[in-house]
Amino acid sequence: MSVDRSRPDPHEERNPLAHLSFRDLQPREERLRRRPIVVGIDGTTHSALALQWATIRAFAGRTSLHVVHAYRSSVSSDPFGVVYWWDPAPLALAEQLVARAAAQARALAPTLTVTTAVRSTTAAAALIAEGREAELIVVGRSRTKWFRPLTWSVNAKVARHARGRVVIVDEGDEVLV
Repeated sequence: MSVDRSRPDPHEERNPLAHLSFRDLQPREERLRRRPIVVGIDGTTHSALALQWATIRAFAGRTSLHVVHAYRSSVSSDPFGVVYWWDPAPLALAEQLVARAAAQARALAPTLTVTTAVRSTTAAAALIAEGREAELIVVGRSRTKWFRPLTWSVNAKVARHARGRVVIVDEGDEVLV
């Protein structure tokens, strides 16, 4: 008589953690530590402060830093819509800005892993998309208008739609170096 092993034996001991992966068994702090910190930059002094804050936080938390910049590509056409051309200048400027920001982060924390991304979309959409798996998203506070009744600021859109935590860095915030 053969034994059918396709059905589980009701008397056999079951491991209640057998369905979990090794990642699920790690403490929450360890899992969070491996997720990067995303920082949005746009070349202003507020984004420079956000970059500095995020760099120090990533270094202190032993995680990586992901620098994101969004640009608007310019596609033009002739008056009849027959010929289209694309201007590569905004992309080149965006890549230079991100490379400069990554160099600043590496100068502040030489052992930190810094990655970059340039997206052709709005700033809020780029930060939300890049920050889906991030520990937190860091942005600088913009002081252009204190009240925007018709359009929301980038900070408000990111804070509303991001999956994780969002930190908005202001000029008065302390940055420990």
